[in-house]
Amino acid sequence: MIKNIVIAVLVVVIVVLGVGMFVGGQSNLGAAGTEHYNYESFYSGLLGNNVTIGGGILTVTSTTSAVTLTASQLESANVISIADTAGSVALALTLPATSTMTSLLRTAGDSRTWYVQNLHSNAATTTTITAGTGIDLQGITANDDVINGAVTGKLTCYRQASTDVVCVVNEYVVAD
Repeated sequence: MIKNIVIAVLVVVIVVLGVGMFVGGQSNLGAAGTEHYNYESFYSGLLGNNVTIGGGILTVTSTTSAVTLTASQLESANVISIADTAGSVALALTLPATSTMTSLLRTAGDSRTWYVQNLHSNAATTTTITAGTGIDLQGITANDDVINGAVTGKLTCYRQASTDVVCVVNEYVVAD
């Protein structure tokens, strides 16, 4: 008899706890986390992979045909926006040398992603991503390094075991 009472009490406790944890179809098992509104880097030590999330918009306004980005510009932004201004022309956008990208990609396996937004209304006003010294630039096709006007591309770079960097670029197309 006592055994049955203990089992009944345990069943009631389990049911009450279960209902409390899943009220409204939502689980309360995890604790609420901190909301993040700013650029943040998460460093996992000497052998781990670091992640950077967030950042601002770097606006490139140029009437010249070539611009070289700096590591500090890339560090403070996750969107590279090519402005459509009077007199702007097709642009060769050169990435910094790997020797200066070590502040962004500190250890082997570290990676960063940037979106390259070409705001030119004319598709022929292209932005071509070019490799800095020590960068191995790759894409799905031979022309993925060319971002046509009015579309966006994605650039993801990671550090190899050496200080060299591989950057993978993909051009997207308008989907609507």
